[in-house]
Amino acid sequence: MKDLSLEQCFNPVAIVSLSGLAAVSTLLFSIHMLFPTRAFNHIALRQDLKTNEGFVGVPVLEGITTGQEGVAFTDLRPAGKVTINGKWVEARAAVGYITKNTKVKVVRIEGGVILLRLYKFQQPRYGFFLRNPRMTGVFLCTG
Repeated sequence: MKDLSLEQCFNPVAIVSLSGLAAVSTLLFSIHMLFPTRAFNHIALRQDLKTNEGFVGVPVLEGITTGQEGVAFTDLRPAGKVTINGKWVEARAAVGYITKNTKVKVVRIEGGVILLRLYKFQQPRYGFFLRNPRMTGVFLCTG
């Protein structure tokens, strides 16, 4: 076997080190030159989005509270458009799907997302309570 000298080992390491340094410095220089150009403006966002100029991260839902009723304007699978208080808003079904033109009720509002469920009107116009002796519950009979 041949004995490797220090110069023979150092030469390839130096070449790889210098080429890596050249690649990093070329990358940094090209980014420095690209930053002030118009082409970079199409890539990067350079303006501040402020709330006083109309930019909001979460939609403001004024006048909409839990318990309010509305009508599904589109199918909610699970998200869609709903009309509440005469306003169209984006909403999401809390459970399952809701079909178009169905009455809905606001269950909760979380982070700008309205969660809905089907509205079921369960209070009859006329009725009275009966106690069933065989079952432990109260039943409502309508007339």
